[in-house]
Amino acid sequence: MQEIEFRETKLGEVIVLFASCSFGIYFSHYILMRYIMYNGFLAPIRKTHALFWLPVSSIIIIGLSWLLIYVMSKIPYVRIASGVK
Repeated sequence: MQEIEFRETKLGEVIVLFASCSFGIYFSHYILMRYIMYNGFLAPIRKTHALFWLPVSSIIIIGLSWLLIYVMSKIPYVRIASGVK
């Protein structure tokens, strides 16, 4: 029976892709959070119960931060600032 390396599975690819962008996510999430939570589309959600808006906003902000860093990593001169290895 042939062993499959974890990185070769779909879940492994997603984890490696997310991990390669984690340094940039760490630096960009605060800027996105400040803008989206106070001026953006998540501003009204802050008035609801914290058990609802904390998980929802966390998922949205981490997803948008990852997308920002992923796009930045594809642009040649901006790749350095993205923090992607």
